Amino acid sequence: MGHKYNNRMPQFHPNVNQGAPMDRRVQRTRQRLKQALVALTQEKGYDALTIQEITRRAQVGYRTFFRHYNSKEALLEDVLASLLEELRALTVIPQGDPAEIARPALADRGRRLFQHVEAHPGLYTVLLHSGPAVYERALAVAREEARRALPAAHPVPRDLLANHLAAATLGMIDWWLDNDAPYTPAEMGAFMAQLLAPAII
Repeated sequence: MGHKYNNRMPQFHPNVNQGAPMDRRVQRTRQRLKQALVALTQEKGYDALTIQEITRRAQVGYRTFFRHYNSKEALLEDVLASLLEELRALTVIPQGDPAEIARPALADRGRRLFQHVEAHPGLYTVLLHSGPAVYERALAVAREEARRALPAAHPVPRDLLANHLAAATLGMIDWWLDNDAPYTPAEMGAFMAQLLAPAII
C-alpha cells in the first residue's frame, strides 16, 4: 500500500464551529490525530486501525481523543470533508461542445488533478483504501460532476456514462499511487484525455 510519497504529511485546515475560531490547542490536537490516521492507514490499512494506535502515534491521550471525536469514523469524516470538496472541483468537466472541449479540457483537468494527488498522496490513499463506503462517497462526487457536464444527447445513458468516467478517474489515481507515480501529472492528464474523451464525444 505504501509508495514513495508516504513521508509527506498533509496539513489540514481546521473547521470553524458556529463562526468562532477554534482554540489553537484544539487545532493542534486534531491536526496530529488526522496526520496519525493518514500515516497509519498508509502503513496498515484503515480497517485494522484502533483508536489506541492513532492516539499513540499522535502522542495524544486516549481520553483526549473522545473530547474531539466519538469514533474512528468521525475522525475519518473530518479528514475527508475538505478533500471531497477539492475532488469535486478537480473532476468538473467544462460544459460546451464535446467535440471541441473534451480532449484539451480533460488533459488540463487531469494534469491539475494529478498534481493535487501528488501533493496529497496520503489523503488519496485514505480515500481509496478506507472501505467501500468511503470509496462510494468519492465515486458519487466524481459521478455527479461528470453527469452535470455530459451532453444531453448521447447514445449511452447519462448515469451509466457518468459512472464509467468517475470510476475510471479514481482507478487511474489508484493505479498511479500503487505504481509509485511512474508518469508526471501532465502525462497522466494526457492519458486521461486519450482514455476518456472518446466516451464523451
